[in-house]
Amino acid sequence: MRLLDRPITGGHAFGVFLMVIVALLWSSAGICTKMLSPELVQNNQWEIVFWRSFFSSITVFISFALLFGKNPFVEWFKTGAIGLLSTCFWMVLQTCFMLSLALTTSANVYLICSINPMLAAIFARVILKTRLPIRTIIAVVLTVIGVACVAAGGVGAGELTTPAQWLGVFLAFFVTSTSAMNFVFMQGWGKGRNFIPCSAMGGALSALIAFLCANPFVGTPADIAILAYLGVFQVGIASVLLIISSRYLIAPEIGLISRIETVAGPLWPWIFVGEAPNTPSIFGGAIILFALIGHEIVGARKQIAQFIRLRKRQAS
Repeated sequence: MRLLDRPITGGHAFGVFLMVIVALLWSSAGICTKMLSPELVQNNQWEIVFWRSFFSSITVFISFALLFGKNPFVEWFKTGAIGLLSTCFWMVLQTCFMLSLALTTSANVYLICSINPMLAAIFARVILKTRLPIRTIIAVVLTVIGVACVAAGGVGAGELTTPAQWLGVFLAFFVTSTSAMNFVFMQGWGKGRNFIPCSAMGGALSALIAFLCANPFVGTPADIAILAYLGVFQVGIASVLLIISSRYLIAPEIGLISRIETVAGPLWPWIFVGEAPNTPSIFGGAIILFALIGHEIVGARKQIAQFIRLRKRQAS
C-alpha cells in the first residue's frame, strides 16, 4: 500500500503541526550554511551545491515511490516538455539557492525569496493573461518597497561592498524569479501531471553540474553531515510532510504557516552565529511580511469562513 492510501489519522491541529515543522525545516538552510567550515564556504561553494543536491535528489526519488507507489522515472517522462522545462527550473533553483546563501546574508536571501508569490502573480499576468485583483497590485507595490529597504540596508551596513556579495543578492532574485516562472508554467500547461519527479531530476542535474565544478573536494566529514541534513530533511522530508499536511489544511493555511520560514530563516543565524540583520532590512522585511500575509488573508477570507463552518458542523 502506498503511504497516501492509508487512512487519515489525527486532525486539523496535526496538519498545522506538520506544516510548522515544514516551515522550520525550510528555514534551517541559512544557519546550516553558516556552520560550514570557512574553507568550504569561501573556496568551494560548488561542493556545497553538490552534496545538498545529491542527497535531496535521492531522498525525493525514494519519497515519491513510497508516497505514490509509482516509478519516479516513468512519471517524469510522462510530464513531457513542460516537465523538462520544470526540471531545468529546479536545477537552477537547487544550484543558485545554496550559492546565494554562501555569498550573502541569510536575511537578504530569505527576504528576497519571500516575494515569490508576488512575482508569480506578475508572471501569470504577463504569460497567462491572468487578471490581477487590487489586493495583489497593492501587495506587489509594498513588496517592491520592502525589497528596496532590504537593498538599501545592505549597502548602508557594508554587506554589499564586494562583487561576490552582490552576486549573492542577484542569485537570490534569480532563485525566486525562477521559482515563480516554474509555478506559472505548471499552472498554465501542466494540469493533471505530477511534477514532483522534476524536482528530484533537477536536483540530480544540479549535483552533476556541481560535481564537475567542485573538484577538488575540501569539505570535512562535519560539512558533509550538515549538507546531508539539508538534502534529506530540509528538502526531502520537508516535501513529504508538506504533501501529508495538505490533506488536513486548505491552501491559504499552508501559505500563511509557511511565512514562518521568512521570519525564522534570518533569525537562526542572528541567534546562533551573530549575523544580525540591519535595521532597514528588518523594516523592509516587516513590510514584505505585512504585504504577503495581508494579501493571503484578504484573498482567502471566503474560503477560510467556509472551512470554519464545515469544521463546526463536523464537531456538532
